[in-house]
Amino acid sequence: MDLIKLQQKGDIKGLEKALKDKDPWVREMAMKSLVITAGGRGLNQSRMVREQACWAISRAFQESKDARVRIEAAQYLSLLYKSEALPQDLKKAVSKIMPKLEKMLD
Repeated sequence: MDLIKLQQKGDIKGLEKALKDKDPWVREMAMKSLVITAGGRGLNQSRMVREQACWAISRAFQESKDARVRIEAAQYLSLLYKSEALPQDLKKAVSKIMPKLEKMLD
């Protein structure tokens, strides 16, 4: 699975699929690719792609069966929240769970 190509193309669905890969390294790199995209670092992604990446991280936090993916998603959601990089509607939802996120990260 070529995560760099998925990231370059802004293929958020492909990166989300990679979060379920059997290889933990692939899952970890997929999360990092989503974060890079969501934060607008590196490639010049559109606002829509960045927002989709934010939502994908949120879904990973809520739905992943992999504890490491969930913890990384929690860390990145918190970071994106604090850096004002989340879409407004997601920011509102994340503000409600920030105490849970912060407790997970302590």
